[in-house]
Amino acid sequence: MKTTCTCGAFALAFAASLVSFCATAQNGGAVPYKVISTTDYTKAKNPRPGERERIDVLTQGADGAKHLNGQMSAIPPGKPGEKPQYHYHANRESIIQILAGDVTELIEGKPVRLKPGDVIYIAPGTRHSMLNNSATEEVKYMEFYSPIAPDNVPVRD
Repeated sequence: MKTTCTCGAFALAFAASLVSFCATAQNGGAVPYKVISTTDYTKAKNPRPGERERIDVLTQGADGAKHLNGQMSAIPPGKPGEKPQYHYHANRESIIQILAGDVTELIEGKPVRLKPGDVIYIAPGTRHSMLNNSATEEVKYMEFYSPIAPDNVPVRD
């Protein structure tokens, strides 16, 4: 299930830190690009504490991306015994960078501990799930993925 926040002080403050530009190529055509600042997002407080937060930072419509989408996400503090959704994507490739927090990505049943600054690539068909290891702090991460079409397949226990 995709939940995207596009309103509220959190999203507005973060959106103000995104910078899009268009440069000129050698052939005179436009070369669009976008600089995404993670600093403000990492420091911002989630306006809905205890809930997952997702903000689109690169989209097909607004940014002209053709085959790539990007999001900043926050995972609330973990709860004892909590089991995040284990799933895979049939066609999607993902690159995730951890911005803040203590996280374990469960990959094909194997726990992979990640810390801020780490980047993980997840291939299509790979079963995975992200777990916040902290009971008090959010995990924040940035994810870029392609193709854009949703293809989240839940894995049953």
